[in-house]
This record gives sequence, C-alpha cells and structure tokens, in this order.
Amino acid sequence: MLKDGKQAKQVSLSVGPMRGVVSGITSLRTEIRDGKKNKWFSFLMSDESGEIRVAVFGDELQEHWSICENGQTISIREGMVKCANPKFNRTSNMHEVTLSINEDNKDSLRQCSDAIVPINGPFKALSELPRIGVNGFVDVLGVIVKVEQPVDVNTRSGKLVQLAKVCIVDKSGFQTFCNFWDASATQVHLWRPGDVVAIRKAKIQEYAGSLCLGCSSSTISYSPVHDTAQDLKTWYEESESSTQFLPLANSSTMDITDTAADDVLAFEFPASMQPHIDRMRRVVTRCGAQRYVGLLNICNEFL
Repeated sequence: MLKDGKQAKQVSLSVGPMRGVVSGITSLRTEIRDGKKNKWFSFLMSDESGEIRVAVFGDELQEHWSICENGQTISIREGMVKCANPKFNRTSNMHEVTLSINEDNKDSLRQCSDAIVPINGPFKALSELPRIGVNGFVDVLGVIVKVEQPVDVNTRSGKLVQLAKVCIVDKSGFQTFCNFWDASATQVHLWRPGDVVAIRKAKIQEYAGSLCLGCSSSTISYSPVHDTAQDLKTWYEESESSTQFLPLANSSTMDITDTAADDVLAFEFPASMQPHIDRMRRVVTRCGAQRYVGLLNICNEFL
C-alpha cells in the first residue's frame, strides 16, 4: 500500500484506502491564510513496505488528531499523493499524502483494531552510533532500563513543551537516552524497564559530550513480537546484574593522544564522563573484529 505512494509518478494522485501505524505526530496547529483560519497536523504512517508523511487539513480536526496516537493503527481514504516538500519530509519516500476533511468525509481517517508491527530490522548496535555521527539516522533495538516520565521544558523559542527520556541498552554494552518531545512524550507512560523497544529513524544527537537519540518523529514498536527482540530480552534478564553499561561518548569530543611509549594508547574523554569511568574496572577496545580487554587503573598524571 504505502509503496504505491513511492511508485506514483503523477504530481497529484488520488489513492484508495491505506492502513498503517502512526508515529511522529505533530501538535494540532492553526495558521491564518487570506484572513481565514486553517487547522492542520501531520504524522508518519508506516506499514510493512515503508513509510510516508501524511498531512491532514480541515476546520474541525480535534477528534481526528486525538485518535492519531503514536503506535496506533489507522486507515485513511480519499487522500491525495503528491511530491513531498523536502522542508517537512524526513522520510526516504519521495511522496507524501494530504488529506482534507470536511462534513462529507469525516470518516476518511479512523482507527483500526488490528495492529501492524512495521519494524523488523536490521538494527544498528548502540556501539556504532559514534561512527555514524551526530545528525545521522539509525534503526535501533534496545532494552529499557529507565523511564523518565514527561516534564515541562522551556525551549529556546520560549515555548513550553513536554520531554520524556527513556534509557536503553543492548548487547554491545552501551546505553543511551532516547528523547521524546511534545506529543510523542505521552507514549512512554506505560513503558516498563526490562521491556524491548524498536525505534526506526532515530536521529543521533549530542548533549553534554554524550550521544543520545531524538525519537519524536521516529516509528516506535513497543515490545515487538519477533525472535530478535525476544533474544535481546532473554540476554538482558540473564546478564543484567553482571553487566556495567557505558554511556556513548561523541568521538569528536574524545581525543587519542600520542605518547612517548610506542606500547601505550591514551584516550582523553570530556569531564562529564568521569562519574561513569570512575565506576569502571575494565576497559574494552574494539578494532575491526579484534577485541582488547584491560584493567582500568587511576593514576595522577596523564601519560
């Protein structure tokens, strides 16, 4: 269905019923054009074939906006497919769907009782995030170890929005926080540590020298039902007490220093990493397929 939108060659094309999972929904917005108020909101719609941006317009949209919760399966009909505006489109789809709702087609957007699990991998290990770099997009699968419920935050523009943070880990031995802003923050209130979450199109960001993931516009699958997720959950339950997970440092803020001795490799991290490193007893370094493990000792001067 959604791949039909990818293949459309027309500038504007009417499509039949489409069904998918909602993610990255925006707030309900009002703008004035030619002296008339126009309401609209947008979201990403995903199914097994891919994803596409959907923009909804109309005079009375409160009810339609309220049913488009992140993770909810919905269906739309009478939408128009057109070339996507790069300014708003964050997907790899070259097209987008617009839907105009009025008195005659109020049921053009509705909830579905059957669910879709749109995320099946492949997933990037959290240890790969520094290599991909800030502003890159990744698909990750992690175990939730901490859920911080939504709090009100003042943005730089003076707008008050909600922010929820969820910390995830994976088999690479690293942890990172996933940030959910605005409307996307409400979905975490039922999430529990120990459960698995799959995140598609998470944006790599940096805060205080550490890497985190921006997930407000991501496609989320909570407790996905497939073998990879179950295997990760089992691994965590068996190794939780014996594993110390490391935060992800941005490689651009980590220096590798030349030393006088040719058998010493020195790393220098931001000061914000010290509380985490102080708890470490071993250090693991990977170079390609080779893995090096050594004891971590405190000394008073840098080599």
